[in-house]
Amino acid sequence: MRALYQSKDRVEAQLLKDFLASYHIQTVVHGEFLNGAAGELPVQPFPVLWVLEERDFDRAKALIVHFL
Repeated sequence: MRALYQSKDRVEAQLLKDFLASYHIQTVVHGEFLNGAAGELPVQPFPVLWVLEERDFDRAKALIVHFL
């Protein structure tokens, strides 16, 4: 598993997750609900999209660049 993209909010993270799933690239979003704890916990409040298979990383990165 490898960090792929730090999104600006959980909506963008979910859109990218669904987009990559359409190309059969499995991802997971970490921290999508952490913004609710901002100020209470020393965390980074932005969701991070992780690709599950290392072999998919470069392709996923290229697809995100094209998507955005």
